[in-house]
Amino acid sequence: MISFYKKAIFSASFLALFAQINASEQQDQNSETAPVTVPADSNNNDENAPATESIAEQKEAEKDTNVASEKEKEDSQSEADQSQQQTQPALNSETAQQQESSSGSDNAPSQTATDSAPKEAAQTTTNESSAPQEIVAIETPDEQPVSVTIDVDAPSYDHLVPVSEWNRYSGDSAGSLREWVRWWKYLRMKTPVVMKWIDDFVVRIYPDNEIFRAIFVKGIYDPNSMVIINSLLPKDGVFIDVGASFGYFSIIATKAVGPNGRVIAIEPSSRDYNRLVDNVRINNLGNIISTYRLAISDTTGTALLSIATEERSALNTLGNEFSFKGVDKVAKENVDTIALDDFVVANQIKHVDVLKLDIEGSELKALHGAKKTIAKFRPAIMLGVNSNALKASGTDHDEIQKTLSELGYKAYRIVDNGEILGLESIPDLTKEPAKVIFCLHESVLPPVPPQPEQKSFFQRLTDFFTR
Repeated sequence: MISFYKKAIFSASFLALFAQINASEQQDQNSETAPVTVPADSNNNDENAPATESIAEQKEAEKDTNVASEKEKEDSQSEADQSQQQTQPALNSETAQQQESSSGSDNAPSQTATDSAPKEAAQTTTNESSAPQEIVAIETPDEQPVSVTIDVDAPSYDHLVPVSEWNRYSGDSAGSLREWVRWWKYLRMKTPVVMKWIDDFVVRIYPDNEIFRAIFVKGIYDPNSMVIINSLLPKDGVFIDVGASFGYFSIIATKAVGPNGRVIAIEPSSRDYNRLVDNVRINNLGNIISTYRLAISDTTGTALLSIATEERSALNTLGNEFSFKGVDKVAKENVDTIALDDFVVANQIKHVDVLKLDIEGSELKALHGAKKTIAKFRPAIMLGVNSNALKASGTDHDEIQKTLSELGYKAYRIVDNGEILGLESIPDLTKEPAKVIFCLHESVLPPVPPQPEQKSFFQRLTDFFTR
């Protein structure tokens, strides 16, 4: 009898999955364009974020072109030549004025304001002897409505929630029929798409990437770490996201700090920095999130950043090798480095509530360069402690533990046993298998974060077919 029910459930699941895939393919063929308000960009040639244009407008443009006289066609070339000669010095002058007007104090890194959308990775491959990249801060551009095509099929989680027994391999499989359909769609994805995301945000999804796959299939990535960060962030607080990548933690943190809070997103890789700026732009968060293309270290200078493949883009490192074997190095980039203490002073940051340092082995150097900031503000710290990454950078857990002790901090691991979510003290960090920990000053008690929803077997079964 039990075997019969199992076969029946399997058959029903297969038929339902087949029906959903067919429906999804039909929906793709009749996809619609949904408007999203983003800052306008007159220089935006990014094929991944096209502005929509009506058929009537296209026909009108063609009509205007056809009625142009032959004389105008003959004159156009000479006019273009003259325009090109006159425009170049004007552009150079405008760029110089922007750099002059946006320069800060003598101690501050140079900043260039820009409202143009990032161009994707043409500059990713850099000669090792090239000059250091300019430190760039993105300010809030003017808002004008622009339509972009988005995937309006809402993900499994429409807002941030803790997820029982979540693991970093989410997205490699699916837990419902709907997730299977999205997994299948992601495998066939050839070009980036903008996806409706949690908490009314959108995110640009790229093919062949393990983190984007998890977000596209599951609707969320590393939710429990983000839930704890949000529980540590006060309203109007300040969150410094070092190793921000495409902006996952930074964007979600804006919900916790609110419109009067501040998020500082720091990312050295040109590929991921461009995506960070893009996601800040399409979510209209430039008034809360400030972005910097920098590597945080213990000194101010330059360093070579090894760029990992698209699939493992989160593994970019200043270390000698990647934290996982078999990951190819596709480029090296010469990046500016700065100690966090110098960065905080240069940018006149008045307080820091949460500091995220997940930078593939450079965490110890970042801690040494942030000792004054940590001692002054006592922020909660999310810290990467991947043993392979630390080893590739010439350090280990023992050095991390020693530095935390000198700062008066205790280390905690995330407890997620399916029934409760919280932080548990780590007595000996050298024996800790976790790759990410939270660190709190010894005078601070761990927060009690929101708890995962407990579901019965029948609720989970219902979710499989309907969620």
